[in-house]
Amino acid sequence: MFTGDCEESNEMDMINSYDLEDIDFLKVAHHGSYTASSLTFLEETTPDIAVISCGYKNSYGHPHKSTLDNLESVDAKIFRTDQNGSMQFYSDGEKIYSKVKYKEYK
Repeated sequence: MFTGDCEESNEMDMINSYDLEDIDFLKVAHHGSYTASSLTFLEETTPDIAVISCGYKNSYGHPHKSTLDNLESVDAKIFRTDQNGSMQFYSDGEKIYSKVKYKEYK
């Protein structure tokens, strides 16, 4: 699921309009801002893998601690571009994998 720059109100619209249970891959919205990735949304979608695109030491403080806490609470494996640089993930329709071993956020 690629969420772009959606915020919590958009997340609520999505979970009220679609069956989004058990998402395998989530491109975290808005660079990990506190205005998105609400716990309600994450508990509904339960992503296995969450990727946050954000710049190293960016002036906005992304990703926000509450976003990381929310992702951790649903046991998502978190990967960040500020720690790994550019990342590529692939899917064969059954599983998601990468050709490179990326550092997982802990």
